[in-house]
Amino acid sequence: MWKKTRREFSSHEEIISLYRKIVNPAFSCEFISLERLEKMTLAKRSNCILSTEKLENAGIKLRNTQEALADCLQRYKQFESQSRKP
Repeated sequence: MWKKTRREFSSHEEIISLYRKIVNPAFSCEFISLERLEKMTLAKRSNCILSTEKLENAGIKLRNTQEALADCLQRYKQFESQSRKP
C-alpha cells in the first residue's frame, strides 16, 4: 500500500479560484492568515513535504495537479447538476 502525493503544489486560494471558475462563480469564503489560525486552534498547522520518488521509481506517473483538480471539479459539477434534477 502506498500513500500518493503529487509533485505540484496547489494553495487554498488556487483551489477556490478554480472552484469558482468551474462550479460556482458566486461561491464566497474568507481566507485567514496563519497568525489568525494559530490564535484560533490548539494545534499548529503542519506543512509536510512529501516525495513522489517512490512512485516515479516504480514507473507510476500521475497527471498534472491542476489538470487533475480541474477534472475533479468538472465531475463534481456534473454530479451536482444531476442530483438536483427531480
